[in-house]
Amino acid sequence: MIGDAEDRLELVWLLFGTVLTWVRPRQDLVLENLLLRHQLALLTRPTRADHMLGFASGTCSCGSWLADGVPAGASI
Repeated sequence: MIGDAEDRLELVWLLFGTVLTWVRPRQDLVLENLLLRHQLALLTRPTRADHMLGFASGTCSCGSWLADGVPAGASI
């Protein structure tokens, strides 16, 4: 009996959510679409630091210029 009540409540929430999406104004959907496109554009563009320094994405060059000038056997 409790399982049936939970299933019915879930169905009521599903129907309520569906009705709300039908009633939602078009302007809200257009604005949400615009914001999502902006987020996607920000996430897919290359970062400025990688582009300016000429590094490939995912490479690590931290301290590599320093290690090149240290003699073998010496510590940094």
